[in-house]
Amino acid sequence: MIPKISSFLVSIFLLFSILFSQSEIDDLINEVYSGNINNAKDKLPAMKKEFSDIPSLLFLDALIDDDISSSIGKFKNFFKYYESSEYADDAIMKISEYYYTQGSYIESSKWLKKINLYYPNSEHISRSLNLYLRALTLSGKEDTAQLYLQTFFKKYPDSSIDNYIIENLDMSNKDNKKNKDNQNSLLDIVEELKQSLTTKQKNKKKYKFSVQIGAYSSMDNAVQVRDELLTLNFNTRIDIIYLSTKNKNLYAVREGYFKSKEYASGTQKKIKSRTGYNAIVVDVNDY
Repeated sequence: MIPKISSFLVSIFLLFSILFSQSEIDDLINEVYSGNINNAKDKLPAMKKEFSDIPSLLFLDALIDDDISSSIGKFKNFFKYYESSEYADDAIMKISEYYYTQGSYIESSKWLKKINLYYPNSEHISRSLNLYLRALTLSGKEDTAQLYLQTFFKKYPDSSIDNYIIENLDMSNKDNKKNKDNQNSLLDIVEELKQSLTTKQKNKKKYKFSVQIGAYSSMDNAVQVRDELLTLNFNTRIDIIYLSTKNKNLYAVREGYFKSKEYASGTQKKIKSRTGYNAIVVDVNDY
């Protein structure tokens, strides 16, 4: 009888050990999403040796991989073997966002479609629907996007579809309102830049740092990058930078205002993790 009791106690101990480790992994994943990646990197090697068969640990490994290509490969492998994991829809979003930022809109739409098909209750559903419709539109499949838009309204009545997408997929009035949309879009950009400059003046004394995703000579390029990050729920804006040495303006896509570089670094890492952009922390007082 003693060996049986000992075996039972060992099983109970292993069960509690796994449950504790699962909880710890979940906490580390939440930390990474909050911008703190170092703690996960420190603990991952030891945890992989002891609990290599826990699916969420494989997801964490992919999440903190600095090599974006390697990271995407791990997310794909994770989804292949653990479609029923609570992080499966997160992996799909990572893969689809990567392809979207690379301009591979067709490939992105293929992955985004999986959220609608297999994970209709996902927390990513609204964002995935918006990104899916954008990817279809950008790849020239506006007719398909229009059909899916009608389907989504019926299937997800509580989801939030961007007005920008709805207006641009209004096929019946598309030709008549094309010029008007372009004019409104230009006016919106001008107004946004005015507000950005005003906000910058108000915040520059107290919050002097921002995370800069990129600086572009073309307004269109800046708007495209800004919209990509807005779709991913980043609160990005466009600041005008004047380069006196070249006597020209650049349009900088930036996120947030922070008191110090340390506060900004968390957002910087989050942008890198979710988009692949090598963002930098800049002093908004300098330019």
